[in-house]
This record gives sequence, C-alpha cells and structure tokens, in this order.
Amino acid sequence: WVWGSKGANIYTANPGSAEMSGDDVSILVTADRIYGRGGGGSDTATIWDSPADDLFEFFPTWARASGAGYLHNLQGFTTMIGKAGLGVNGIDEAIFLGSPKGDWVKSTTVTARMLVLGAWRHAEGFDTISAYGRGGRDKPDTLLVQDSPGADTLQLKPMETTLNTPDYKVTAYGFASVEATRVNINAADDRVTFEGSPGNDTFVGNPAWARISGSSPAYTNKAAGFPSVMGYGTGEGLDKAFFSDFNGAADARLEDDTFTAGSIVAELTGPGYRLWARFFDEVHAEVHLGHDIANLSGTTGIEELHGATAEVSLSGLNAKGAFANYVKGFDEINASGETGQDRAVLMDAVVDLATYGPPADVSLEELAQVLWLNEFEKIELWKSGTSEKTAIDNVDAVFAWWE
Repeated sequence: WVWGSKGANIYTANPGSAEMSGDDVSILVTADRIYGRGGGGSDTATIWDSPADDLFEFFPTWARASGAGYLHNLQGFTTMIGKAGLGVNGIDEAIFLGSPKGDWVKSTTVTARMLVLGAWRHAEGFDTISAYGRGGRDKPDTLLVQDSPGADTLQLKPMETTLNTPDYKVTAYGFASVEATRVNINAADDRVTFEGSPGNDTFVGNPAWARISGSSPAYTNKAAGFPSVMGYGTGEGLDKAFFSDFNGAADARLEDDTFTAGSIVAELTGPGYRLWARFFDEVHAEVHLGHDIANLSGTTGIEELHGATAEVSLSGLNAKGAFANYVKGFDEINASGETGQDRAVLMDAVVDLATYGPPADVSLEELAQVLWLNEFEKIELWKSGTSEKTAIDNVDAVFAWWE
C-alpha cells in the first residue's frame, strides 16, 4: 500500500513498481500488487502499460490496471491517466464506467477521457476503448467522438456508438447524447450510419451535419463534417427524414444537387456530401440555390402524386407500410409510376393539352418548376379557388410546369 499526503501528490506506476512524490513525500515500491491511495489533495496518478496485453479499468471513484504478473489499484486521485503504446506492446484495452450522474466522455486520436463526479480519467494509446454510461439522473450522459486521419466507419444507434478506425476502436453504451465530428478533412473515405429506435425517429441532414433523435428511448446522435451519412429506419414507429442542401437560411452554397427517392430508399446528393435514408415513412427534401433535380419513383402498387409550386409529393405502400417522399424548391422533377394505375393531382400547373410536351416558345430555364410525369394512368389539373378540373387519362408521358 502506498499513501499520499494531504497535499498535492504525483503517483507514477509501471508494471511491478510505483512511486509517490510531491508535498515532501518520496516513496518508491516494487511489488506484483500495488495499491496507491491519494491523500485528499489535488493528486494525479499515471500508469504505464507493459510489453504485453494490458487492461485498464476506470470506475467513478477508483481504477485498476492489470496484465501479466502485475496489478495496480488506485483510489483517491482527482486525475488518473493510463498510458499505452498504440500498435505496440500487445493489445491494450481501456474501459470507462460511469456514475449515476451525467458523465462526459471525449475520444480523439490522442486520448480518450471521462469526467465523472468531478474527477478526470484519461486513456492514451489504447487499441480498444469502451465507455459505459449509466443513464445520468440529473442530465444525459454525453459522448464526443472525433475521427482519425484514416478511413473510419462510425455506427450510431440509440444508446450505442461504435467507431472503427485503421488503428483503434471505440465503443460506447448508454450515452443519450452523442456528437461525432470529422476533424481530419482529407480524402479518407469516412462513413457514418444512423440506426433508429423502435419508436418515432427524426433524421435531419444537410451538407454540414446530420442528426437523428427519438423519444423511446430518449436520445440524440449527431455527426458533423462527414461526407456520407446513411440512416436506417426500423419501420416500427413513425420515422421522418428532412434533407436540405443548405445549413440555415443564411447559407449561400451554390451547387447542383440531386434527390432520388423510391418506396424504400431516398437520398440527396451533391458535391462533397450524401444523405441517405431507408425505410423512413416520410422523406422531405428541400433545396435553395443551384440547378436541382428530383427523381421520384413508385412501386408495382398504386401511388398518388400531389404537385404544386410549393411542394410535390409521391406516396404509396412498401413492405413496412405507407411511404411518402416530398420535394421542395427543385427546378426539375421526374416522377415515374410503375403499373399505369397511378394518379396525379396538380394544382395550378400548366399542361399543353395538344402535345403534352414542353412549351415550344419558352426556354425551360425560364420556368419556375417543371415536372415530367411518366406512366400515370390518371392526371387531374386543378385550379385553386375554383371548381375547375381537367382530366388527362392514359397518356404515357406528360410535361407540366409552373410559371
């Protein structure tokens, strides 16, 4: 046993030895099992790994490090640091276990650290890092995670996070608030996947960031700066996705974007980003600047399209239930039925009833919004504020526009 004083002490340990210093204390011991105790001051303990495999475990008030032929047990230190050699000296694992209070964990390429009950726990150079939240009673447990310079895969589920990098792996459980940031802006093929809960989930994304959240369980997972984010709905609750090509109203991004949506999968893509959703009940895509194109397709069942200058939607049924895809602000929309039994209702749209094609005397670039309808059995043209209605039946291809 090695005890510190009431002042600030520094405790340094290696496999089989430990030293306590500071505040007129100087103790050096060698043993297979060593128990280090802080004396109540602002004490710091640092433990180094062995040449073989090591396990470092950080609990809310104490810690232990173990390996072949040694054990260190620590308690009473305000800061505890575990140091390992990433990629050398065996396969080293660090485990953080949280408290009933709201804990905070951050993982970077340099270190992983936890703030628990006002004390710091650090792990540097470990091959595998695991963190366990215990569901903070006063506030949610929070996890911040950063990418590595290599090609990373980040999987975010409700209360579960997994980051796989070329050099190390991070897993976290029980954290209701997770924020992942891509700090290494390079050509590495980083990928993020979101998975929803059995309840209702909301997936929001733009070229800068994406977020998924739900209430059963209550969670929020966010990823910022990643070029590809894919979201998977469960088909059990009411899941909605909202994609846009701008990050806030003041975003002046000017790029051409494409939205492609079917009954199961929908994605919005543009230079430098991809937002993808599978089995979401509703997917909404909104764009601002650039020449943007939307492609909507149905199933072998019966779909219904509603079109206006403000928004165009296509809805129907898939293997999980009802689906609906909505587009807003697109210059060109291509909508395709599959069986010839689909219906379209267009509000205040213009159609050349002689040719059903584009206007001959107007450039398409001058039109506010154009819509190609393919394989819709019934098309109805409505005029707002009136009962006027024009029916178009069994025309394979119809071009409509809004001026």
